[in-house]
Amino acid sequence: MAASLDGVLIKKANRKETFTEGQIADLLACMDPDTGYMHFARHYAHIQHPVKGKLVFDPYEYQLRLMDSYHNYRFNINMMPRQTGKTTCAAIYLAWYAMFKPDQTILVAAHKYTGAQEIMSRIRFIYETCPDHIRAGVTSYNKQSIEFENGSRIVAQTTTGNTGRGMSISLLYCLDGDTTTVKVRNKHTLVEEDITLRDLYIRIHTNALTDNSVDNVSQQHYQLNSMKQIYAPNTEYQILTPNGWEDFEGIFLNENANKESCKITFTDSTFVTATLEHRFFINGTETKVNDICVGDEVDSHTTVKTVADLTYLVLEDTYEIFNAENHVIIANNINSHQCDEFAFVQPNIAEEFWTSISPTLATGGRAIITSTPNSDEDTFATIWKQAADKFDAHGNEQELGTNGFHGFVAEWHEHPDRDEKWKEEEIGRIGEEKFRREYGCEFLVFDETLINSLKLAVMEGVAPTLNMGQTRWYKKPSSQYTYAVALDPSMGTGGDNAAIQVFELPSYEQVAEWQHNTTAIPGQIRVLADICTYLQQETNNANGIYWSVENNGIGEACLLVINDFGEANIPGLFVSEPMRKGHVRKFRKGFNTTHGTKITACSRLKTMIENDKMTIKSKPLISELKGFVATGSSFQAKSGMSDDLISATLLALRMMAVLKDWDPRIYNTFTQAEQDDDYEPPMPIFISTNY
Repeated sequence: MAASLDGVLIKKANRKETFTEGQIADLLACMDPDTGYMHFARHYAHIQHPVKGKLVFDPYEYQLRLMDSYHNYRFNINMMPRQTGKTTCAAIYLAWYAMFKPDQTILVAAHKYTGAQEIMSRIRFIYETCPDHIRAGVTSYNKQSIEFENGSRIVAQTTTGNTGRGMSISLLYCLDGDTTTVKVRNKHTLVEEDITLRDLYIRIHTNALTDNSVDNVSQQHYQLNSMKQIYAPNTEYQILTPNGWEDFEGIFLNENANKESCKITFTDSTFVTATLEHRFFINGTETKVNDICVGDEVDSHTTVKTVADLTYLVLEDTYEIFNAENHVIIANNINSHQCDEFAFVQPNIAEEFWTSISPTLATGGRAIITSTPNSDEDTFATIWKQAADKFDAHGNEQELGTNGFHGFVAEWHEHPDRDEKWKEEEIGRIGEEKFRREYGCEFLVFDETLINSLKLAVMEGVAPTLNMGQTRWYKKPSSQYTYAVALDPSMGTGGDNAAIQVFELPSYEQVAEWQHNTTAIPGQIRVLADICTYLQQETNNANGIYWSVENNGIGEACLLVINDFGEANIPGLFVSEPMRKGHVRKFRKGFNTTHGTKITACSRLKTMIENDKMTIKSKPLISELKGFVATGSSFQAKSGMSDDLISATLLALRMMAVLKDWDPRIYNTFTQAEQDDDYEPPMPIFISTNY
């Protein structure tokens, strides 16, 4: 044994040792790639109990599940109450991982220095109290890092307030589009030209809209406050870099970014304008704009440029080249570092975003993010919500979230020392709101959801009983009932989903659902026809099937496709909203959605769900309802979420309002639901009828 600089016992690296047969068996058990971590935790990981002192770790049941989650999933995010041993579990697993997985780099990152050091101190205690025949030798051992003889190391670092806030920091590394010029080359014609970032974005964006061979992700955007980020994919051009011509994947626009920026003017009267956190190079070293001073010599494509003046301003819109091979481009003849993180804000590549910016992903390509919830708008909440969204493009449930993370949650009452009496005492000490956040693991949201939050909390979806293609069926159709089939169409270009909802009447029970965002309108009509055909086959009654579509905007194209497809080829009756008296506009089939009709349908949806008059079985629909909030004088999905399944449900409700005049059974049940004494109108209560 030898003493480190800190005076604690460590094991020297690369020394010869003699083992007993029992020690070899123990070592082999710890080395087992599947169960070694648990053997190590139960037999050799010591913890410091605040009352009992040094103890061998004896995990509770939820801690066993937590460590299984660490081990079995590459990306982990864990929702844990306070004082439930989450830091201890992480320290034990990281210590085992470093000692028994060679050549790993584990970064322990926390918002504050004390947080990172708390985890490191527990790792050090686990290591120092572990017997020699189990622990690895160390080559370097101090408060901020441990390096093992197997090539692995654990490093503790402090993150800044913005480091973990990816959707903020991603906005900082970008350039002025109107005055920043790059040189591009057409990959097919080899024609070279100088072009501003703004003009390049417009050109690439336009090409993407007209090129059917390109996945049109430029139609998708991420909304953050008043700013919109839009991605235009590139397949046609190369960009000039210090390493020559390189491919790049696309260009981003930060619309309404309004970022503090600086115009850097050089002694040769040229200039470049960029946000304060954008990075140029001085003597080959990346340097933020905010750190550049008059007289500095900035690296350029041909020589260096001396800074003559700095003028600070605000850039309304900013642009960024995404994913050039070596991450450096030439902008206004200046070597400019591109910000890869910027691109990963896009929802369609959210997994890459978090893989890129989360510091803990330096742990050999794995991540463990553990926290107690705070706000529903912070970075942890964003990652958690994406991990909880386990539905693919068709709405089918997957094992992992859309960002590739596995979400783990433990309840406060799973701790054996906590019961209802403890809960009452703790609430009396810290208050209910703090208890709900720190022990109940609730994101305390202040949005006005359409459906009462208490009702949403108890709503649970079920697995489909039948998958017919990508249509999920939750109940076998019956000739005893009538069916309403509603289609909310979309362009089918990768943006909003097209969605179909099927409800059974007069039970108002959801029986089927379909959604997709890349199925073109003709395909959407074929799915609608297939659903109606299946209903006819199962019920042997086409007269009990009613179907319709929303005719707003792209709904016009939907009506044309229906005309070409043949309305008679879709079983059932095409339902349209009645012509209003004195209405001079030309009649169109289907339903036209306005502000007033949407609010009315929202009101009906609210009262029918809250008073258990409508049965929702779809997990994706329930997920959308949890993010369907009051916005201005209407309701819509929160930023980054969708509401297409809800739109189809609202259309189905509007169909029911028409059908009640045709079927006495529907009239009686539907009218009773609307007049329920427990009904509370949704906010906002002002309804504009000027349409």
